[in-house]
Amino acid sequence: MNTLKILLISFLPILFFIGCNENASNIGFEDPTDPSVAPRVVWVWLDSQRPYYRIWDKLQKLSDSLPIGYTPGRLLIRFNKIMLSYTVIPNVTLLPKDDGFAQLSTYGAISIDGQTFEFPIYGYFKVGQSYTVTVGKEATDVTYRKLESDNQKNLLPEPVVRMINSYPANNDTSVYLSSSLSGTFNSPIDSNSLPTNVTITPYVDGKWSTDYYSSRNHIVFIPKSGFKGNTWYEISFSTGVKDTFNNHLASPITLRFKTAPFKITNTYPWNGQQNVYQWENISASFSNYIDTSSVRSAFSISPQVEGMFTYYNMQFYFDPYQSLLANTTYTVTIRSSIRSITGDTLATPHTFSFKTSN
Repeated sequence: MNTLKILLISFLPILFFIGCNENASNIGFEDPTDPSVAPRVVWVWLDSQRPYYRIWDKLQKLSDSLPIGYTPGRLLIRFNKIMLSYTVIPNVTLLPKDDGFAQLSTYGAISIDGQTFEFPIYGYFKVGQSYTVTVGKEATDVTYRKLESDNQKNLLPEPVVRMINSYPANNDTSVYLSSSLSGTFNSPIDSNSLPTNVTITPYVDGKWSTDYYSSRNHIVFIPKSGFKGNTWYEISFSTGVKDTFNNHLASPITLRFKTAPFKITNTYPWNGQQNVYQWENISASFSNYIDTSSVRSAFSISPQVEGMFTYYNMQFYFDPYQSLLANTTYTVTIRSSIRSITGDTLATPHTFSFKTSN
């Protein structure tokens, strides 16, 4: 039964694409080795990681719209017959060729199942440039029948630079105070266009940059000291933002989000913990970087213990000078006066208790 399910799942994508193709009504089910059936291209599909490429247009038909700048990944070509690889791979081209942008490579091209072929594509698609995939008529099936004519598929880049998604999403109301901001575009972004064309209100000190490892389609803002808690922020992208091909945003973009309150995210030991090691450190983690000068006066422990404080990112550690008393319940209070580096304080004091081992 499981084997049957696996086979069905394996064939569903093929059936789905055949069913959605505009010529599906004429395809039917054919013997891929029948010498009386002429070979033909069933579909040509540009595959890449979502969401950079809109594979489906209105969920009804294959889209011919390419991302402007995304490195597209691979080209898939499906035939109705089992084909001879050595006649197919050398006869597939992407035009224009050698224009400094998208390039189809026959090196690394493979036959997946005899009917479906995969070709790697490198580089970027250029806005305003029409691309044509051609499967030459020399492509031959296993019965030595050739395509009746060249098969061509036209592909057009998207017409404008656009933002595909962002973090936070527009109107998000629970953004972490230490979060970075990010946006993904359909084209590699010129990082030099960001500092003067992207604003955050209220002002937050930090730096925008592009992510080199995502082909520069992804931009990131890293704040120097995090965001204030429980605050609405607005990010504005002007039409001065442009991609590396000098294409500008067609219209401004505005995103809003609200941060979560400044709070304690966890403590160690946790509240109610038993059999705590007597030489254990006590720690607290926060939702933003803390103002270390506010920690000592905000911290108390009963029974009283002397010790030293150390700090790491959004945490502080209290290290007792001596071991804690055995079989004793300790209560730690962190007063609401403790501050983040952006000036936020806790809404209420935080108290937790634990008991040491014998």
